[in-house]
Amino acid sequence: MALAGATAAAAGLGLPVVYQYVNQTRQLSLPDVPPGRLDTASLRTLRAATEAIFIAYPVDLDRYTAFFTFHAENIAGYAAIYTGFTQELDRSARWSYRRSFANCSIADRRGVLAAWFDIPETREERLLASATRGITWMRFSQYVVTEILTLFMNTDAWIMVGYEAWPGMPRGLDTYRQPPQPTSPSS
Repeated sequence: MALAGATAAAAGLGLPVVYQYVNQTRQLSLPDVPPGRLDTASLRTLRAATEAIFIAYPVDLDRYTAFFTFHAENIAGYAAIYTGFTQELDRSARWSYRRSFANCSIADRRGVLAAWFDIPETREERLLASATRGITWMRFSQYVVTEILTLFMNTDAWIMVGYEAWPGMPRGLDTYRQPPQPTSPSS
């Protein structure tokens, strides 16, 4: 009877902690810090990370740099997220390869980024990932890696599959005024 009472008390005291953890995992808000400018080293590291993610397809890194800069300077919390992410990448690269992330080879950068290639999708996966990897990892995954992939899907992926531009961009407005390109005879 005493064991059942102690178990119930422990469960009752632990339930608010578990509920708070689950609720925090679900929401993952940005840190409450004002917007700010990213330093050159952080932008260089973010560009290097983007290049390493899309190793098989060269993307317009200036678009991604503008994306990072806009978010950091205009939305509260993004500058802190980007700075923390770049510090984490640099710390990991220095531990593994004895140089900064941006100075590593693309293969080494992909090795450092491997931890973020497994993005949790379902609620259960998010809970498991946050319990094993931490809330900070989840924030980096949500606000950096997932958004880089989303920007790619909304822009460069359209070009990769053969469109002249992505939706919302002018396409073909000058093409009709150009002379037809000569076709080579097929052999």
